[in-house]
Amino acid sequence: MTTIFYTIFGLTLIVIQTAFLPYLHSTRYYFDLLIPMVVFSGLFRPFREGLLSSLTFGIVMDGLSGGPFGLFTTVFFWVFAGAKWIINFLHAGNWFILPFLLSGAVLFENLICIVGWMFSVSSTGHLTEADIQRVIHQMIWAAFTGPFIVWGIDLGYRKWHRLGNQVKGWNGH
Repeated sequence: MTTIFYTIFGLTLIVIQTAFLPYLHSTRYYFDLLIPMVVFSGLFRPFREGLLSSLTFGIVMDGLSGGPFGLFTTVFFWVFAGAKWIINFLHAGNWFILPFLLSGAVLFENLICIVGWMFSVSSTGHLTEADIQRVIHQMIWAAFTGPFIVWGIDLGYRKWHRLGNQVKGWNGH
């Protein structure tokens, strides 16, 4: 049941990110919507379940993005590892840390992309002010909207889990 939840919710986020957000002017600098899903997996799900979903979404995004294969898988792995590491020091249910954690994850993803871009053959090797503004806008979007996405994922997961338990009860298990 958990796999079905991750598949449905993750694909919904991918469709929203690729089919709807590009057409909204105010979301021109929106961040990667799967980052809240990966952070949710790192904070609230068991290690194997979260790692599997994070790597799966990384591979799916690598296939869809057209960029260097392994970029999203690497980013999602390290964001997941960072979320797992941070709960050693802070309580995972503390919603106050989410804006900072999500902004940091967006910054990390952008740094990985920028470093890769700077070392590419066709790059001029320098950042522009527009690049820095884009990253700052994404971090602000992540800080203000990301916790609501994580909250929605958490709420959806709880309802899905409850539905799964009811279905098991109906089947006599």
